[in-house]
Parts: sequence; C-alpha cells; structure tokens
Amino acid sequence: SLVYNHYHSPPEIKIEDGTVKYVFTCKCHGTTHIYAHKDTSITNLKNHAKHCDMKAQNTKLKQPKINEVISSYNYGEFRLLHVEWFTESHHPDMMIKDPGLQRIYCHLNPQVKICFDKMVSCNIKETFEVTKERLKELLREHEGCFHIIFNAWAAPNSHDFLGTVLIWCCNGHIEVVTLDMIE
Repeated sequence: SLVYNHYHSPPEIKIEDGTVKYVFTCKCHGTTHIYAHKDTSITNLKNHAKHCDMKAQNTKLKQPKINEVISSYNYGEFRLLHVEWFTESHHPDMMIKDPGLQRIYCHLNPQVKICFDKMVSCNIKETFEVTKERLKELLREHEGCFHIIFNAWAAPNSHDFLGTVLIWCCNGHIEVVTLDMIE
C-alpha cells in the first residue's frame, strides 16, 4: 500500500508482553503509531497520512506573503544594501537609474524610496568614512600578512577607475577591502 510511503521505513519493531509490535513514525511530524503484528487493518495509518498531508498543504498555503515580509523594509538598511551591492559587485552607481530595476523595487514594495545615483555615490563615501576607523583598528590587531592589489576597470559610463585592494585571512575567512579608488 502507498500509505507506507508516509512513514519511515522500515518500522521499528518492539516486543511487549510477548507480542511483536511495529512502530510507524510519520516522516512529516514524527508522530508514532503502534500496531501489533497480528493486526491486519491499516485504517488508522491511512487516516493519519490523509490528515497529515492535508495539514502539510495548508501549511504551504500559509507561507508568508511578500507584503508581510516587506513590513521589515527600512530605508537606511535599503541604502546600506545598495552600498554593499555596488561596491562588492563593482556596479556603477548609475545603475540605480535603470528602469527595470526600479520597476522591480516598486513591485516588491510600492512605498520604496529609490535614491538617485548621486546619493548612492554619497552613501558609498559616507559609509567609507564611517567604517575607516574600525578598519584601521582591525588592521592594527591583525598579526598575519596582507596582500595589496591594484585593480583597474572601466565603468559603462566611460569612467576608468584604479582601486587599491587589501586582502588578508582572518579566522579562516578571506577578507577583501577596497582601500581607495581613483577615477
């Protein structure tokens, strides 16, 4: 019977008072159903599987909707996520003007405040200034080696950049920081 697919296989076997019993454990919720070896009816197993599957379907339907998740939207965090995205992925800050990207933002949250490219640039510089002191402290505390790389690239807006990048290993993780950029 297909009903057995709902339970872990093989069932656990117990012997109580000389009677062999099978313990069927639900794969979804871990509930157990015990049947003596001589029982031939699996009606209770079928009923559990049927109701359990219905509960699982209802649970899937009750997943959080996008508007419930959006309630965690925070403009400051949204700006910081842009700074991280633009700097870590080397995207030009003018990308914020992309109509497709703006439609996606508005689709996800109609109340979104999309900052201008000049503001993104200011946010990047401000974040750099705020984190500079903490970075100095981290570098002072590090006892290992540092690697300095000069990285040059051209942005789609025809601006050429030269970046000074510092790389080091800290607690088994490779850390990468852009120290300076020259346009």
